Amino acid sequence: MGRYGVDLEEFERLALPALEKPASVVLMDELGKMELASARFREVVLDLFEGDVPIVATVHTFRHPFTDALKGRPDVTTIRLTAANRGALPEELAARLRNHPGRPG
Repeated sequence: MGRYGVDLEEFERLALPALEKPASVVLMDELGKMELASARFREVVLDLFEGDVPIVATVHTFRHPFTDALKGRPDVTTIRLTAANRGALPEELAARLRNHPGRPG
């Protein structure tokens, strides 16, 4: 992971319970090289994508079989963050979440 290392045990101890709690929306920052080092994390993320809860996630731009498969799903919309769209993106994402079919009530 470049200059950084990953303590997978500690990462999983903190991240997995947070992702396994019931939620009306899931926000993930980020799906990147360090996070993808954990097979358990990938399993939980895949379970989330198979569910009905809307997900907003930042995903690295590097090629990786796991994130490439997620980005290629027909139920996934990718939006590239740029200097031109970053100001309007929070409201756009909020509107998409308000209109998501899996949104309660």
